[in-house]
Amino acid sequence: MVFQLPWKSSKDSAKPAETPVHVPMSASDSLFPCRDKKQDVVEKSTRWSDPTAFLCSLENIIPHAELLATPYTAVAFIAGIATGTCSVFMWNRWLRRIRTADWVTPDILTRRRWVKGIVTSVGDADNFRLYHTPGIGWGWFRTVPTSAKDLKDQTIHVRIAGVDAPEEGGHFGRPSQPHAEESLLWLKNRLEGRLVYCQLIRKDQYGRVSCPFST
Repeated sequence: MVFQLPWKSSKDSAKPAETPVHVPMSASDSLFPCRDKKQDVVEKSTRWSDPTAFLCSLENIIPHAELLATPYTAVAFIAGIATGTCSVFMWNRWLRRIRTADWVTPDILTRRRWVKGIVTSVGDADNFRLYHTPGIGWGWFRTVPTSAKDLKDQTIHVRIAGVDAPEEGGHFGRPSQPHAEESLLWLKNRLEGRLVYCQLIRKDQYGRVSCPFST
């Protein structure tokens, strides 16, 4: 004979033991384990129906969360986008350094853009090499290279517009033209190592940029 306790039924004795079920914690539960579950239900119900009330309910988690729902947030967001866009525009148009003549785009030639730089060398009496120095800080915390190794592929080959100077010998096997040496020496003394302003107009058949310039 089996005796049963009055407060325990046969169904309870036959019922197998339940295995514990692991419920994964949400991101908010893991970060804030002491959060009230009722508060989560309220937040989920108002998250889409009333976003403003939902943001204000996050005051206990995020300080000044109600500011996210104010017009100041939209103004700050638009101002950030405008500032970033203007910065990119200014960098591409005025602050990015033009390394060689290959970097001179048709848009630059169409706008006949003026650039400034240091003349690193003079080849003939009608052309020179220009190291583009956009922006500010050159001579303080930005320096112009002086060695031929550092200047390789870093200068614009400029052809002086409207000038047909006498050429030295050695070009295509031709002899030197009269006063070629004097013209080259004069241009070296006037430009080499100095700051000049050049207006980029067009490219010639040798890949040089034809420019008028001023010092």
